[in-house]
Amino acid sequence: MDRVWPIIFTVLLMIYPAWLGANHASFGRTALYALIFAICLFVFGPKSRDVQHSPGKPMLLLFSLIAASGFTGLGYGLGYVVLG
Repeated sequence: MDRVWPIIFTVLLMIYPAWLGANHASFGRTALYALIFAICLFVFGPKSRDVQHSPGKPMLLLFSLIAASGFTGLGYGLGYVVLG
């Protein structure tokens, strides 16, 4: 059950971008959400000791930004196509 909670958390964080996509929101609102999502992933995500080769904080921040922008774009796209 411990492996399921991160997946549930990520899906819940993709609901708002889907709503933004359904309402054809601006790029600025979507980018702001992606930035907040990245900060949440950076703070509450895996720590450096949990990742192979123990990357530094700047690298973890970059990974968080990439993951957050990907999930936000996926949620926005699904909301735009399915709900919009």
